[in-house]
Amino acid sequence: MATEYDVWSDNDGRLKSEVARKLFVDDMDAPYPFQKHEIRVTAKNGNDAIKQFRKAKNQ
Repeated sequence: MATEYDVWSDNDGRLKSEVARKLFVDDMDAPYPFQKHEIRVTAKNGNDAIKQFRKAKNQ
């Protein structure tokens, strides 16, 4: 089953994905210590969401 995930990043390039909880998010909603909302994707799990982000970033 596919679920929507938000992908977050920090200044060191680390990524975190979590299940989307709000309809709209901005950088102020980032979980500590992450600062930037990168993308919202539909994925099978958190790792798949990060893979999709990396793929989209490299295109």
